[in-house]
Amino acid sequence: MKNEAETRKELIDKKLKLAGWDVNNLTQVITEFDIPVALPSIYDEG
Repeated sequence: MKNEAETRKELIDKKLKLAGWDVNNLTQVITEFDIPVALPSIYDEG
């Protein structure tokens, strides 16, 4: 089973290249972008 990074390289990056994006240019594409999301209180570790 492939991990997220491998899947992205094989599926998403290929599509971006076909659409004219330079996947190696960090002003166009970054590999990871963290989005802070508050988890419901059921997941609190307290």
